Amino acid sequence: QAQVNYTQGALRYVAVSPAGAFSPNGFTGATSIGFGQFSDGIFSGGTSAGLLGTGTAVQLTTAWGVNAAYEHFWTPALRTSLYGSYFKVSHNGTATTLICANGTGTLTQPSGTCDPGMWDWSFWTVGSRSQWNVTKDFYVGFDVIYSALQTAAAGRTTTFTQSAAGQPNGSRTIENQNAVIGRIRVHRDIVP
Repeated sequence: QAQVNYTQGALRYVAVSPAGAFSPNGFTGATSIGFGQFSDGIFSGGTSAGLLGTGTAVQLTTAWGVNAAYEHFWTPALRTSLYGSYFKVSHNGTATTLICANGTGTLTQPSGTCDPGMWDWSFWTVGSRSQWNVTKDFYVGFDVIYSALQTAAAGRTTTFTQSAAGQPNGSRTIENQNAVIGRIRVHRDIVP
């Protein structure tokens, strides 16, 4: 099976968006952090506190994604699936300029630059799952997945205070991040 989605201004159609209190940080390391902003658009109208820019429109965020999966039955009791996904978020030039001018917070910009596309980011995964159905009510499964975040604002640095995002005090470099996750599941139905 496969699925492809494309949207402007409605990211939830491409990926399930996080709750409002969710931090944009995707992965963190000892000396680095990776993140991507998940928003439907950047407001470019008004001058009141909390509003960005002085234009009169919302700059819609563009996103697209693809998901694919395949399952192979080795025997009636043994199966293996392969799956993967890719998700890309991008902003137009006006949105990038507005974010750079108003939304960088504690990010340190090299040479004071705000590169086109520096707030664009992507996320991809590839994984496999094997399952052995020992009986009709009992199975054992093993999953492994590799995830990678091509971060926004790569090469910049940011400083955390003790209360910020659960990170200890200190400076972090914004870099691409990745993770490998494995899981074993043993499942037994006790009710017919």
